[in-house]
Amino acid sequence: MMTGQVGTLTYVSSGSDLIFDGISSLLGWIEGQTNIMSFSVNSDTTDTIYTNLQHVNFLTIDSHDGVLFWISGTSGSKSLFCGTWTRETPRTIVSTGSLGNPVSLQYDVTSHRIYWIVGSYIKSAMTNGSDIKSHILAVGATKAIAYKGFLGWLSGDKIHFTRQKSNTLEFVIDTVQNAINTAVFDPSLQQRRQGTCQILDGGCEEISIPVANGRRCECDIGLQLQDDFTCDSKCHDRIRNSLICHLIDFTTDLECRKKNTTTKEPKALNSYMGHPY
Repeated sequence: MMTGQVGTLTYVSSGSDLIFDGISSLLGWIEGQTNIMSFSVNSDTTDTIYTNLQHVNFLTIDSHDGVLFWISGTSGSKSLFCGTWTRETPRTIVSTGSLGNPVSLQYDVTSHRIYWIVGSYIKSAMTNGSDIKSHILAVGATKAIAYKGFLGWLSGDKIHFTRQKSNTLEFVIDTVQNAINTAVFDPSLQQRRQGTCQILDGGCEEISIPVANGRRCECDIGLQLQDDFTCDSKCHDRIRNSLICHLIDFTTDLECRKKNTTTKEPKALNSYMGHPY
């Protein structure tokens, strides 16, 4: 691996499908179709992320959440998997029957979808494997690109573009001869935005409120914010176990209830009607 400014970064024996996580400053690649490797630009160290995988073909990254996506399997039995830099157990998100025999793989941060090419069509799915869509016929395409509402594909020495909501080719850009790969770099999409409302609602299940240092998660009325930023109705249990008192009118005693026990207290309120806790 080389850059025009630094020189040799690290050595690989049979690497393919190089990716770069601009937020974590990690390079990733497939080694020998069985391993996924990483190289830290900051610490100058190489590490093995996953081993003993089955025929890994393509690799892409959601940098904001540190999620890796790859296609694994032999022709006719390939599936789309996901994992993380921290080596969480890989999960199948698109199975063989729905994936086909894909070419290319790319995660798009603006739409939170994964794009691939199969049978000359560009297809995509959400990161959990749901909502699989066919977008446009791209005959001869070897690489798909999704960028800010546009779809592109590399075919020969040209890159073809169209809007994601269109089903016809709109314009073509010439590239170098015999191009085998292409990528789009946009600094605005590489900014560190974890924990902000701009990316997946900041990880909040219900309400994400922008604040100076990122975001604040809140829940709807009657729900309680949990440590993982989800919302739960555990406050119902607190109310059920609390002492609840109510005054029907000013001629009766104050009635208090805790769980299944009811007591009556002498009237001490002269002008209140309601349910104090």
